[in-house]
Amino acid sequence: MPSVVKIKMVQYPHMLKTTSGSTDAQYVDGQWVPGEPTEEVLEVCRAEPAGAEGLQTTPDGDRIDYSWVVYFPHSVSRFPLGVSLEIYQDEELIITDTVKKFYRGQLNARVWL
Repeated sequence: MPSVVKIKMVQYPHMLKTTSGSTDAQYVDGQWVPGEPTEEVLEVCRAEPAGAEGLQTTPDGDRIDYSWVVYFPHSVSRFPLGVSLEIYQDEELIITDTVKKFYRGQLNARVWL
């Protein structure tokens, strides 16, 4: 009888890292001062390449070109458009890109990079 190999599947094998910062501030004299990063955000995720198509159409008809789709647990906080995200696998950076679309479905949340 052949031996059986058991493979443990991990739903979210990657780790997202990003920093959330305070908004820019304006002094009384009108000078703008950039906000400082306030906290590092860590979230488990699963990143998958977009494949050959790599296009999404928004409700208003705009087309979004993307390279990756990143899946998160349903409870993840919303990521604003344009925010830069870093995705790691085993402490190695595999993706750095900006959020092009966010969607929270019935079972998970997705981000298009």
